[in-house]
Amino acid sequence: MRRVALVGIPVVVLVVAVGIVALLGPLRGQPAGAFAQPLHFDHAVHVQQAGIECTFCHRTTDEASTAGYPDVQQCMF
Repeated sequence: MRRVALVGIPVVVLVVAVGIVALLGPLRGQPAGAFAQPLHFDHAVHVQQAGIECTFCHRTTDEASTAGYPDVQQCMF
């Protein structure tokens, strides 16, 4: 019986912790609605008129919680 308690309790605690992280993880850092733009920039010229994908300039969107700023060299290109 003691072996069950020594193994079972940590397993239950681990399962509960993983469940909490799995449920609450996607909610963390997700703002409600769109991001406020820190700089005034008309994306329509690049996205709608030139047909450039967002990830062409904002290359960290897959790894970061925000889109970030493009490098100067990338922007000038």
